[in-house]
Amino acid sequence: MRENTKISERILQIIEYYGINKNRLAKALGYERAQAIYDVVNEKAQPSFDFFNKFAKSEFSESVNIEWLISGEGEMLKSQSSPTGESSSDWKNLSKSQQRQLENQAETINRMSMLVEKLQKELDEYRSQRGNMGKGKIVSKMNSVA
Repeated sequence: MRENTKISERILQIIEYYGINKNRLAKALGYERAQAIYDVVNEKAQPSFDFFNKFAKSEFSESVNIEWLISGEGEMLKSQSSPTGESSSDWKNLSKSQQRQLENQAETINRMSMLVEKLQKELDEYRSQRGNMGKGKIVSKMNSVA
């Protein structure tokens, strides 16, 4: 049962790394209920072939090393990422100026995203105020007619 404990710990590490809970992991793996995850984490059952198969086909398999999950050997993540999300091998192959350019572009995208969110909020406020002003005019016109 000691090997199961290690797998349980690795599953908990994945849950913690992604900032999710056992229910979210279960749904991401295609389980209708989270009981399979709870049973493995609580050492009531060992993960089945179905569990590993679902994991290998899930979004998590893109970054989590399945060999690490099964055996504990190697690193949890397949490769470390650069600030722009590139894999470490791709990132290392770029020149310093290309790396700086990508970092600058990532910063620009982040600033623009924040600006879009701010403008969307302002637009929503404007629409809300405009709608309220229109309602007020109608009520005042109705009162003046009466």
